[in-house]
Amino acid sequence: AIITPAPWVNVIGYPEFGFMVSEAGSQCTWALNSGENRLTPWSNDAVRDTTGEALYFRDEETGEVWSPTPLPCGPALPFQITHSAGYSVFENSSFGLQQQLTLFASPQDPLKIVYMKVKNNLSTTRRITATYYAEWVLGTTHAANSAFIIPEYDANQECLMASNPYNAEFGSRVAFLIASKPIHGLTADRVEFLGRGGSMAAPVAFRRLGLETRLTAGVDACGVLQVHLDLLPGAEDEFYFVLGQGVDKQHALALAKKYHNPDQVSAAYEHTQAFWARLLDTIQVKTPQPAMDIMVNRWLLYQTLSCR
Repeated sequence: AIITPAPWVNVIGYPEFGFMVSEAGSQCTWALNSGENRLTPWSNDAVRDTTGEALYFRDEETGEVWSPTPLPCGPALPFQITHSAGYSVFENSSFGLQQQLTLFASPQDPLKIVYMKVKNNLSTTRRITATYYAEWVLGTTHAANSAFIIPEYDANQECLMASNPYNAEFGSRVAFLIASKPIHGLTADRVEFLGRGGSMAAPVAFRRLGLETRLTAGVDACGVLQVHLDLLPGAEDEFYFVLGQGVDKQHALALAKKYHNPDQVSAAYEHTQAFWARLLDTIQVKTPQPAMDIMVNRWLLYQTLSCR
């Protein structure tokens, strides 16, 4: 595999919400303020490009675990990675599955969508679990805020929430994580998932069956949801996770209810395309260099606006 010399990053930003993602799949998500109200951590490490968010697959029959992004535990096979205005796509074929992951945020609501398409390329039925992990920050850094984070689970909306009342400016806000499929397992305890001194590359939770549904305040906080996929030979499936933050618990649950509807996710993707097309197509520059035109007319303008 060819590795980029430094992280190649897409910053997807809107006035009230945003996230960044590198070609390795590392992510950092924030709401309102990218320094003071990070939902997940930003490492600022351009060498290791570490992350506080990841999607994992486990084959429930073989026990194989991998990520559909190069990091934290992607296969040593070619990936096709596309950064575009408002979204990024990761594609690869491994472990008998064709995988396409699309990451984007809603231009209208404070949330991002982790959208996955899979196809079983094998002639046997597959039993797969998909697990999304988010290391909660709800402030500036995980270390400074973890002891104050309160997790909560709403069974009606199958919504895992987290709040940090210790955060002076954003303490009333409630972060949340939902999935489009019925919840197979969950935890809010980072030590349970990663293990003591454990790494994102090999979470100890994948050596066991299921998660322990630990929802304890004041522990090393995270949000983990797990869903189950049954794939017949040649079958395709789609599912998604949504990570966001409401102004309060009521708003968080309202957003969870809204985005359990796949039509709302499709609409958010269409709004993303329309939002950036309208903004970036207003001014078009023509120079003697076509490559320069491509960069100036889309990417450079987009990243300058998105980053600021």
